[in-house]
Amino acid sequence: MEKLITIIFEAEEHAIEASKAMEQLAENKDIAVEELYILYRNEQGNIIIRDAQNQEIPQSVINTFVGGIIGILGGPLNVLWGLTNGAVAKRISNLLRYSKTSKMLERASKTITNGKTAIVAHIDEYWEIPLNMAMEPFNVAIKRLSIDEELGKYILWKQKAIEKKNIASKKKE
Repeated sequence: MEKLITIIFEAEEHAIEASKAMEQLAENKDIAVEELYILYRNEQGNIIIRDAQNQEIPQSVINTFVGGIIGILGGPLNVLWGLTNGAVAKRISNLLRYSKTSKMLERASKTITNGKTAIVAHIDEYWEIPLNMAMEPFNVAIKRLSIDEELGKYILWKQKAIEKKNIASKKKE
């Protein structure tokens, strides 16, 4: 099942160790790790984002990806030309994925207090026991958000909004 997870740690070293344990689970095919980031909020309140290889990701890179989406939307002729040549299709896909990632990281960063570190990951897990057991030595809680369940809730909410709009427009007639 596809999930977004957040795990908050007292120390950055523990998060790095835990990320290695998650990589091992992925190698064993117990879970699939689509994306994994380590977020650290320093004592001044600034967030430092690292990828699975513990490389720092500048905030400007994430902002650039989001800005790129706006640029693509602003230039429909360029998009049409690129789509006919097949050159821009992958770029659009990547920019949309990076936009989703930046939103995921932004939301997760709000839950981290100063001096704490979190793992934020997009994973596929068929059962929760392997990840739970791998995180047990760190004495942490794993917050899981099922993407399928959230999409279902969103679709129901959208349907209700459309129904309300239809009822309101019929009353006006």
